[in-house]
Amino acid sequence: MRLNKKPVIRDFLITKSGYIFAVCDYFHPKSEVRAILRYVPDENGNRVMRLRYDDDSNSNTGYDTVFDADLNVSKFNGKKYRKLGFDESYEFMRKHHPDWVKDVILVPDDEILKVLKPNDAILKSIKSGKNSTLNKIIDFFYERGIPYEYMGVSGSILPGLESEGSDIDFVVYEKYWPVAQKAIESISKKQTNFSSNCDCDIKPLDLDLWKKVYEKRNSPLSFDTFLKHEKRKYNRGCVDGIYFDVLFVRDEKNAVPILRGRDKKRVAIDAFVTDDSYSYDSPALYKIDHEIYSEVLSYTHSYAGQALKNEVIEVSGIEEDLGFTKRIVVGTKREPKDEWIISKTLIENEE
Repeated sequence: MRLNKKPVIRDFLITKSGYIFAVCDYFHPKSEVRAILRYVPDENGNRVMRLRYDDDSNSNTGYDTVFDADLNVSKFNGKKYRKLGFDESYEFMRKHHPDWVKDVILVPDDEILKVLKPNDAILKSIKSGKNSTLNKIIDFFYERGIPYEYMGVSGSILPGLESEGSDIDFVVYEKYWPVAQKAIESISKKQTNFSSNCDCDIKPLDLDLWKKVYEKRNSPLSFDTFLKHEKRKYNRGCVDGIYFDVLFVRDEKNAVPILRGRDKKRVAIDAFVTDDSYSYDSPALYKIDHEIYSEVLSYTHSYAGQALKNEVIEVSGIEEDLGFTKRIVVGTKREPKDEWIISKTLIENEE
């Protein structure tokens, strides 16, 4: 497939073999896309691809599949799939396409059948006119000032592979990110001063749902510490008993390539945050004031938005040497038990 415009994070790819990848970067090699394998066809899989709206569907997932099929990908419609874990995805690719495996998977452009865009999924969901769970989230943010073109949905819904009770990965693009946070903050603080066609169906997470998120994240932090950080991020909500994350995507004009250095050693430091402008990006970026290190990168979503500007943080991670500067990287493994970011300022103020 000739890509006139390269995909960005939160986009998905469908390849000629039916593999489904999540794009994991804003920048890519000339004829490849940096991505992570998420789903593969499997006759014993527990998910079925549904690429078209189906008015007669008996699906009870609570929301509708939001991506239309086209001639290239329709052959996968109705096929069974299975989701791969992080390590499992690399094992699969080393077996089937070892030449694609680098620090991430480099998917050749000519193997891509279709790029799935989160915003296209939103527009198709609106067009369906159905009172779906997804449309309730769309209505909620639209009524609070976010245009449709600045919203998206990623995760399992985008390729039509959601299962019953799947959480929703909702996307908001950079320009309207502060608006999305304020909207979630308003319901978290019960400031419901907006008229709403969805009768404010969006709710803050209750304690049981927070525990579910905590268990899913497999965090090395105590639940109390985890919750103190998460509750002030205002990037999660609940609707129809299903919780959703709100994910950040940087404006392309503001995207910069992430230079890679050499991993050196495990370190733990305290540092002062000087800039948190892209702390919700992927990877999350914290500029810091420290005698050795200039920034902290987190490749795990657990530490997105973990600290604010002018706070002191405790960081445990891997030193990366770029030659002209050094940084600390958190999330060098899928579920690192010895890597974290904690706002010491937050913890001290809560005591």
